[in-house]
Amino acid sequence: MKEKIMKLLIKFILLTSLYNAALGVWGGTIYLFMKHIHYTYADINIFLAIFGVVTFFAELPSGILAPCL
Repeated sequence: MKEKIMKLLIKFILLTSLYNAALGVWGGTIYLFMKHIHYTYADINIFLAIFGVVTFFAELPSGILAPCL
């Protein structure tokens, strides 16, 4: 049982690390791209804030349904 939990924990840590790395790369890339096409930092931050809120609400149903499965 303990060995199974350790394998699951390692998979979780690996997937979480990859996810966070991808978010870091995407965040840096979108800043550079939007700055390159002459958006201001305020415009970029507003875009990312709206993106974050929309993403939150889009993922909410899957978080609500997950415990039911």
